[in-house]
Amino acid sequence: QAYKVQCPNSDVPRWMFCVGIVITSPLSAALSSLYVKRYFNATTKTATLNITKMIFEEMSRRIEELDWMEAGTRQQAKYKLSRMGQHIGYPDEFMDKKSIEDFYKGLKINKNNFFEAMG
Repeated sequence: QAYKVQCPNSDVPRWMFCVGIVITSPLSAALSSLYVKRYFNATTKTATLNITKMIFEEMSRRIEELDWMEAGTRQQAKYKLSRMGQHIGYPDEFMDKKSIEDFYKGLKINKNNFFEAMG
């Protein structure tokens, strides 16, 4: 019904409209948690984090060996490298049921109006 109201003459497929609602909804963390628990595992995430750690270490080593780079620039490059974050897979909280429950403890859902909760 919401699709017909919001997209009466749209070329956007209904499934794409629905996905858009889900990923921008207040329930996206809970849905993401369910997805991650089903399709990802900690072993793969750990292996990937280890690979990226080795890449960072190698980049740091190579920066140190650059003879054309001035010492101050080299120091800034290594500092910048040390400040780079790794965003691999999913936040750890997605695997922790209590974290998800705590995140939603104040959420009120009207069981008679699902789309109200999604907006």
